[in-house]
This record gives sequence, C-alpha cells and structure tokens, in this order.
Amino acid sequence: MGVILGLGSLVWGFPGTYGLVGLMPAVIIGGTVTHMVNARDKLVEFRPGVVAIAAILGSLGLIATGGFYKAAGTPAVKSIQSSVETKIPAEEVFTYLQNPINLSRWNGFYQDVDRVGSANGGVGSTYNVSLKFDNQMVPAKMTVLKTDSPTSYAWSLDFGPQANIQDFVETMDVARTSDRTVIHHRTEYRVESVVVRMLNNFVIGDMFESLSRQSLDHLIKEFDG
Repeated sequence: MGVILGLGSLVWGFPGTYGLVGLMPAVIIGGTVTHMVNARDKLVEFRPGVVAIAAILGSLGLIATGGFYKAAGTPAVKSIQSSVETKIPAEEVFTYLQNPINLSRWNGFYQDVDRVGSANGGVGSTYNVSLKFDNQMVPAKMTVLKTDSPTSYAWSLDFGPQANIQDFVETMDVARTSDRTVIHHRTEYRVESVVVRMLNNFVIGDMFESLSRQSLDHLIKEFDG
C-alpha cells in the first residue's frame, strides 16, 4: 500500500494518489470474488482464511478511502469553539486570563509555562510551554498576540517549521450580559497534509473539542475553589 501511494504521488501527484487509493478496496474485493468463483469451478482450492482476511482488509480499505477523500475535501484551516456562562465578574476572569502562567492551572493542554526574558503577558511576550498531546509532552513557543481589547486575549503556539499543525492560535473572549459573564474559547489551526487532516477528522479535532470544554469547566472551578 505504501509503495503504491508513494509511486502514485511521484508519478501522478495527488490526483493519481487519490485514484489509486480509491482502487485499492476494489482490487482486494475483486480478487476475493475471483478466488471464490475459481474455487466454485474447482480451478483452485477454496481458502476461507484468505477470504476472511480479504473481507477485513477490504472493509478497512473502504473506511480509509472514505476518510481520505473526506479529508481531501475539507478546508486546511480548522476552528473549534466552546462557551460557558458564569456569575463571576468579567473583569476578574479577564485579569486572570491575562497571566499566561495560569494556563497550566485551567487548560489541560498546558503542563508547564515558563517566561522568556521579561515576558509580562503583554503583546509580544513569549513563553516556553510544554503541552500534553496524546499522552506525550510536546514543546512549543507561545507568543501573546492580543491584549488591547478589554474583553479579548489571544496567543499563538509555534511547534516548529516541520510540525504538521501550523498557525495555531487560541483566543479567549469575555463578555458581560445582564447578569452573566460569557466566556468563549476559540482554537484555530492549519493542517496542510491530507493524511493529517484525516487524523484530525477522526481523532485530533475531537480531542481539541473535548479539551476546550473541559478547560472552560476547570477555569470556572479556579474561582469557585
């Protein structure tokens, strides 16, 4: 499979690869049917184990092909949003959010946050962070992007030039309604690789959505505690 994909990309580029990926399940299923027909006609010995394995591989191939084509048609830029309401005054929430050192206390993605130089939470301040990603620790550089709005705070994460996820930005918006404070968390990032986009559709996107909701709940508990 890897050789076919590699040759398809080399010779035909992604259009050729898409075509080959689509053909793989057909080749497996077609070969299985041919084996069964030949066995019925007593041209070959029927092998149920081969048929069972082919059926499993064919089914997995159909699932993988569907995921591949879906990923190819989805936008490279992903956006995940969550919101929560609380009675905590908006000013208190925003003041707390403006200190990136607090991230590791409420956002489950951040394990360690260390200032670089004289970072004070203002625009341009940078921090070395350790992130928990799929039970692994991933280092990144955090840069504060926006603090000029009294209700919005944003920062970016740089995983390095070779990372599969780029342009990663998190934004916290805090707004006061009549008797409630609404906290909105938005995560945006770019995924160029079609394969990684497929993983994002199946795993990564759901992980970030769950993490966003849990982090907002933990944020509220920071004030309750």
